[in-house]
Amino acid sequence: MRSLRLNTKVSWGIYAVTLTASLYTFLLSIPVAIGHGIYVVITERFRFSKKLFSYLLASLFGTLAFIPWLFVVIRNLSQAQQVTSFTAYRTPLLVNWKSRTLDLSRLFIDLDFKLITLIILIVLVLVGYALYFLCRNTPERVWLFILTLIGSTAIPLLLPDLILGQNRAVNPRYLIPSYLGIELTVAYLFATKLTFPLIHVWRQKLWQIAMTILISCGVLSCAVNSQAESAWIKIFNQDNPLVARIINQRPYPLVISDADTADLLSLSHLLNPKTQLLIKPKCYTCKLTLQSDVKPYVPEIPDGFSDVFLFHPRPSSEWLNALDKEQAGKVQLVSTGKEKCLWIVTR
Repeated sequence: MRSLRLNTKVSWGIYAVTLTASLYTFLLSIPVAIGHGIYVVITERFRFSKKLFSYLLASLFGTLAFIPWLFVVIRNLSQAQQVTSFTAYRTPLLVNWKSRTLDLSRLFIDLDFKLITLIILIVLVLVGYALYFLCRNTPERVWLFILTLIGSTAIPLLLPDLILGQNRAVNPRYLIPSYLGIELTVAYLFATKLTFPLIHVWRQKLWQIAMTILISCGVLSCAVNSQAESAWIKIFNQDNPLVARIINQRPYPLVISDADTADLLSLSHLLNPKTQLLIKPKCYTCKLTLQSDVKPYVPEIPDGFSDVFLFHPRPSSEWLNALDKEQAGKVQLVSTGKEKCLWIVTR
């Protein structure tokens, strides 16, 4: 919007640089850039104006600068599809609707309690009214910008989930632009209701109470989650605190593993300094060591350790069968959490 308002070479040059940076940082910046284009075209009334030309030129430079990374993505497209294959899994529509509305409510309150359904309904009403209020009380260039910001990622990611049962928006971070637009909308609603001089005093009091409750819920959510060992956002490795406590109880343990790098980093952060690691990390994104998915990594174990642990989160059935055959009587499951991920190796 700054580039449209100033309409100078410097402002459009800055837009081109920021566009390039966002594309290199996150491929889902592409829908946001498309949303910007829709906004410019509509605000210029579909005329090939100077502002539209400047936007197209800046976008062209940003896209050209992105081409080297685009070639890398295309060259490794099969790997990208494999890593993101979870988005094609089918989920019951009712489950998807509940999950996505729950994600929306967590923008304002992120606590686990029995009245969460009521909170979801309240948040949906609040967001819906905020969008209506925005469109009714702001110029077109304002509400259109917010709507394109929200819709540019919500439409291609969220609609397939809610209609077809896919999982494109299973990670809330994919919808950050949409969530940002929603928070701006709600902020505008409260700011206007609290400062508009012609509104009745008792109504302003109600909006003050509502804002106090909303902010308090956010602060309380942050305070509770900051002290939690794990949270809903951590899809993997929720058992790591339990696993770390088991390992840390031993005087001089050794952990062997061929888990993903992220799994190992997450666990190692919780281990005592005395714990030694003998690892063969697996690259999650490049998938270069797929053999570790079906063949357990049990190398020659050096002497000098009180206990030896085998760490392998999310084991496949093939991996578990191979472990039973190759290490029969030599390993014993010790993790008692949600998944099998830690075994002790007898020597």
